[in-house]
Amino acid sequence: MSDSSSRSSSAPSLAGIITTSNNERIIPATRRADGSLRPERRVREGFVPLEDVQRYKNVRVAAIEQTTLNKKRSEEESGSSFADNEEKNIDMDDLLSQKLENLSIEPMTSVKASATSSIVNTQKGSPSSNSIETENQSTKQTSSEVVITISQMEALKKRTKALEKKIRQIEQLVQRQETGESLNSDQLEKIERLAEFRDELQRIKDGEE
Repeated sequence: MSDSSSRSSSAPSLAGIITTSNNERIIPATRRADGSLRPERRVREGFVPLEDVQRYKNVRVAAIEQTTLNKKRSEEESGSSFADNEEKNIDMDDLLSQKLENLSIEPMTSVKASATSSIVNTQKGSPSSNSIETENQSTKQTSSEVVITISQMEALKKRTKALEKKIRQIEQLVQRQETGESLNSDQLEKIERLAEFRDELQRIKDGEE
């Protein structure tokens, strides 16, 4: 095996991977703390270690975190003893709950407006049976829309938790692979889908799902 340093044509990545003049991706040989030599390893095409994966962050969450930080600094400077905790500890459940509230306001308002209209009409004069039936059907339909919306949001919350669990498990597999442990075909297939799961989770956080 030739000296890897003489073949390198790029600076090492965060994971220590270099690209040789032959377009091979390798991790050069290194010496362990006990003095033993860790042999050079070849990185298979298409594999990207966790250290080199670009991590995305929800822009809206980042903005909320920045707002919270600014408020905290302002309170410390003014000596205020009243801290605003409404935007602290932001997590996925809070974001989904906020979406649910926004989606539910309009249908619920329609239900209340329809009920109020029925009361006013009754006070002015007895409405026709057709009018009452039409209003009842409209109210039932709007209520059904609210139920569907809640079900959809619950499904999104469950899917989000499932994706986060899968991503954690796959990241553990990647770490085991980097230490030289041999993985079976099913485990390798899961690693190949890591980017897919991350993209899906990001789309849910961005409200695209």
